[in-house]
Amino acid sequence: MSYKVAAFYQFAALPDFRELREPLRAICAQLGLKGSVLLAQEGINGTVAGTPDCIDAFVGELQHGALFGGRLDNLELKFSQASTMPFQRLKVRLKKEIVTLGDAGADPTRQVGTYVDPADWNALRPRPMERADRSPRHARDRHPQRLRGCDGHL
Repeated sequence: MSYKVAAFYQFAALPDFRELREPLRAICAQLGLKGSVLLAQEGINGTVAGTPDCIDAFVGELQHGALFGGRLDNLELKFSQASTMPFQRLKVRLKKEIVTLGDAGADPTRQVGTYVDPADWNALRPRPMERADRSPRHARDRHPQRLRGCDGHL
């Protein structure tokens, strides 16, 4: 049997995320899905696996079903296949954040960065210094002796 795996997330205002947990768990269980789903006030994040038809039904429920009422209409999705069920059980958990940002004032549903296509990523990255004298010895010498370990052994 082949399984379809769906990895998904969306930052969306879900002030009722606590009330969504059990109905969402019931939908997943009814479809025979296994995996992990995180719910927070800021959105949803998860990876679940099941038969292709059941994964498609689950995604349809997230995007268009009554439970979320259209709040997950920009769901980021990635799909893959597995020859065996990759998860042992189903977990639907409540979290403070679906992705730890470490800033209580940050609201990813209101302020986001600019999307960069993967093909354009390298053009944005700074180029490494191009030095002829670059070697492992030089990199090591930039660190104080106390950080390198035992004196005289490196």
